[in-house]
Amino acid sequence: MNEVELTSELMISLIEGMQDKKKSIDSFYMKYDSDYPMRKDVERKFKRVIDEINSIFPESIKGTQFRRTPLFYSLFLAIAHRLFGVPNVNLAGGGVKSLSSPEREKFKTTIESLSNIITDARADEPVGGHNTAFVTASLSQTDNIRPRQTRLRTIYNRAF
Repeated sequence: MNEVELTSELMISLIEGMQDKKKSIDSFYMKYDSDYPMRKDVERKFKRVIDEINSIFPESIKGTQFRRTPLFYSLFLAIAHRLFGVPNVNLAGGGVKSLSSPEREKFKTTIESLSNIITDARADEPVGGHNTAFVTASLSQTDNIRPRQTRLRTIYNRAF
């Protein structure tokens, strides 16, 4: 997926929640082509989430499995939901407006731990039963809604 497509998907998620990749981005472009009243708000939220990610991972996430687009999508949504609440995401504690230092640290630790679990799974190492659904959602059908929901729920619940 190229950066423009990913950016579009992330902005759509801020407006209408997590989407199945099978849904066409084109339909959202058509819907908001002539009238995009929430543009400034969506741009502000997008920038805020990216800034938060950069703050949490000053060395970047390139050394983790979350450099992969489908996993970055889930990481982005976890932070977006915590800060603002993402439409149609039913996870407690969304909309706090800012992350504390301990929350940032726990989020970073969670992402690093989950990245290591995926790395182990790719190397055919055992991952433990409680990680099976997350690993499966991270390695197959990654753009479908169910794996996206599983990844988001796992990240969010372990980090926050």
